[in-house]
Amino acid sequence: MYSTSIYRKYIKDIVRIYSRIMEQLAARIHEKIQSSVHEQRPFCDFPIKSICGMNVHLELVFLSLGANTKQVRICIGTYDVSYAAHSETQLFAHTLETIQNIEFSFFTIEKIIDYIKQMLVIIPKLKLDKLKSCLTESEPIDTTYFDLFKFDNTVLLYDVCCVCYEKCNTTTECKHPLCILCVSKLSGYESEDEDTEYDCPLCREKFKYIRRN
Repeated sequence: MYSTSIYRKYIKDIVRIYSRIMEQLAARIHEKIQSSVHEQRPFCDFPIKSICGMNVHLELVFLSLGANTKQVRICIGTYDVSYAAHSETQLFAHTLETIQNIEFSFFTIEKIIDYIKQMLVIIPKLKLDKLKSCLTESEPIDTTYFDLFKFDNTVLLYDVCCVCYEKCNTTTECKHPLCILCVSKLSGYESEDEDTEYDCPLCREKFKYIRRN
């Protein structure tokens, strides 16, 4: 067993290392903000490859909303799911702060550390909602009651994915339901070539994009 003094020293070392990493990360973001102060959307990427199985890129975005208003957002997007040619699909956006009458110099290292800490609280809470085709902090929609409204004369707001058999709201160009997670797993779907075509898992017909119902 470790003694109390050794345990306390261990905790202090961990806190010190954590603080140093946060300061270094914040300093890099602060430098990027200062170097792009005249741009409309200075941002910083973070080293997260996927969330809930979706390949994503995570950004901390600093927006100018007019002359006197600035906004800080977390934005999570993916190129794995395209609704149009060579387009990014936004899966999640969350506003951390909206500030009036300030310049980008307002964003000190201490302020950026606070934003990073907020991000570290939000990210572990995210869940994939296949019906809304997005990441969400709340519980995904409970669809267990949907089938109660399924009649010969009704069309429901969802389909059942032809791969995982979970409810979704996206279909291929050949009109077969395919959820965003299963779309992202198709071979070659990470390609940035606009002319790349993919095989529908159900009928093998070629398609480029998916659509929301």
